[in-house]
Amino acid sequence: RDGSLQYVHTSSWGLTTRIIGGLIMAHGDDDGINLPSEIAPYHVVIIPIIKDDSSADKVLEYCNRLKDACPKTLRILVDKKETQAQNKKWDYVRKGVPFICEIGMKDLEKNYVFFTKRSENLKKESISFDEFVASIENMLAGHDETLLNKNRNMALGKINKTVTTFAELKEFFSRNENGFVIAKWSNTNENLELLDELGVTVRCLPLEQSGTSGECVLTGKDATLDAVFAKAY
Repeated sequence: RDGSLQYVHTSSWGLTTRIIGGLIMAHGDDDGINLPSEIAPYHVVIIPIIKDDSSADKVLEYCNRLKDACPKTLRILVDKKETQAQNKKWDYVRKGVPFICEIGMKDLEKNYVFFTKRSENLKKESISFDEFVASIENMLAGHDETLLNKNRNMALGKINKTVTTFAELKEFFSRNENGFVIAKWSNTNENLELLDELGVTVRCLPLEQSGTSGECVLTGKDATLDAVFAKAY
């Protein structure tokens, strides 16, 4: 308005495709998507395993009783579709349901629950009815913690904080296509063209700065600002 440079203040309250893409990248695996409990379509899916008509009512009653006994805050589905149980199971594995129960007459007779843990490489477990009901909320918390630690460790494993010169920066990105470097930057346009040959840009400035001093990896001048360098795709 007055001819001076001013920063624009904007906000967005929508869910962007980038967020969805980042979610899939972070939580996708060879079996589909492995979702945190907050956004999973269901927390628990119960699949009745019915071998013959004579056991159908008993198995369905047990499945419904299991659902009703669990905390009401959980999203639980008893899948009664007339589809092969194995196909139903893999459908929910692909959709990222944390716990998939498969209940048949043997489980009913023992008063047990047989289930698959999505966050633990589809590990199978069988525990008593009462133990499952009492521990499902803690198991969901453990599911989320497993996913968080897995992704945190993966992200931290791709970050290099030892680079202090442009030569080291160049050498790192010649070996690592998808890594990150956190290094000192003078926060100026000086020598930014050096990054062009590497296909690298300054991606962001970490909110948590180290508070240390060093030399800018592009200019060699004194710098205190930590910046993230990476390739853009």
